Amino acid sequence: DGDANIYLAKYRADGRYLWAKRSGNSGRCGGFSVATDGDRNVVATGFIQGDANIDGLIASSPNTSTKSTFLFKSSP
Repeated sequence: DGDANIYLAKYRADGRYLWAKRSGNSGRCGGFSVATDGDRNVVATGFIQGDANIDGLIASSPNTSTKSTFLFKSSP
């Protein structure tokens, strides 16, 4: 896709792979932070420029010259 993409993966405590998600667009996107909440949901923040596919949802920034932030939450 574009200049940069975001990858998020989940593993079990024993190191076994569970799932991975990828976000990409025709411009730039990047991650700022990843955490879990009290219900074990994964929460991630980052930025996009232009359109981005984040876990099947198309997010858009106002134009390709500015960055827009996002907040992503995924259940365990």
